[in-house]
Amino acid sequence: MGLRKKIKRELIGTPDYPSNQIFTISNFITVLRLILTFVFLYLFVMDVNRYVALVIYAVAASTDWLDGTIARKTRTVSWLGKMMDPVVDRALLFTGVIGLVARGELPIWVCIVIILRDVYLACGNAVVRRYHKRPIDVVYTGKAATALLMTGFSFMLLGLPKIGGLGVLGTFSEAFPGLDAREVPLGIFFVYVGVIFSLLTAVIYTVKGYRASKHAIEHPEEEDVDFLCGHDLVVSGLWGRVEGDLPRLKTRGVPVAFDCANRPEDPAAEKALPWVDYAFFSNDSAGDRELEDILRAIHTKGPELVVATRGERGSLAFDGSRFYRGGIVPCTVVDTMGAGDSFIAGFLYGLMRGKDIPACMALGAENSSVTLGYAGAW
Repeated sequence: MGLRKKIKRELIGTPDYPSNQIFTISNFITVLRLILTFVFLYLFVMDVNRYVALVIYAVAASTDWLDGTIARKTRTVSWLGKMMDPVVDRALLFTGVIGLVARGELPIWVCIVIILRDVYLACGNAVVRRYHKRPIDVVYTGKAATALLMTGFSFMLLGLPKIGGLGVLGTFSEAFPGLDAREVPLGIFFVYVGVIFSLLTAVIYTVKGYRASKHAIEHPEEEDVDFLCGHDLVVSGLWGRVEGDLPRLKTRGVPVAFDCANRPEDPAAEKALPWVDYAFFSNDSAGDRELEDILRAIHTKGPELVVATRGERGSLAFDGSRFYRGGIVPCTVVDTMGAGDSFIAGFLYGLMRGKDIPACMALGAENSSVTLGYAGAW
């Protein structure tokens, strides 16, 4: 049975679980944006009608917001759409630049510098990610560069307003319009400053990438912890052998869930529990009172929430103030392998989305019932 059947149907098509659909409204809009991009380029370069071309460009740009919104609202987010969207967005940006270059309104070196900078950063990022798992923090000079370039290109596409050149390079300079005495669109000066910020951003990312890679090579254990701390929740268990690293995760504010399997008294579990937020274990033999005492004892060791799965008797949770009892979802049991892991996954899924404890227990039971229905969960 494929992964698609393991995931609840209502989650398919959400940003977390893109579908394999091709013919969706949002994908059609993305393709339409690509078509409009080339229609704009033809009309703009051939000087058919500059303002009609700009209207088409504006409509194409507006669909960038539209396709994503429709995909999320109609739950038709797809892998194809997630791949096409950034590619088409980049095509839209570069088409505007290429159009200005083709008409002789923008020096070709600007286009070359922007493209080479993007290629350089993409290649550099691929190299850095081999050693440093977390993305390099975004630098504000990069955001400023993007804002300046987009503002400049927009003014240049409009061709307005026009101002006199600075005249520092004489009466005519083909490579640096605006620095000569000719009248030029105001946008060219935004572009020049944007290019400077773009190059500065490349330098900053180079330095940051070098330092991050060097640190990762010299301290691989810290790199692993940094990688884990970049997530909303860390899930481990008795066999993960990470109990010694949990204090560092805890002190950095990362929530930790830990699966004690059926051995919460194991030395590894005992070592982990003081640093765990959500503790899980299985026990289908203890009576109600006995199991409540076990949950209380585990809770005193550190976790804010303790959950026990009980097989066909459902589940029991304790948050330090009260107990919660969860039921099961009737199903035909084919194989119990992985059912507990599926319960934990469903429970934590609800927890991360702000559900209350009973709702999380219900999600865990439902997820577990799917796994019970087929052989070979692992």
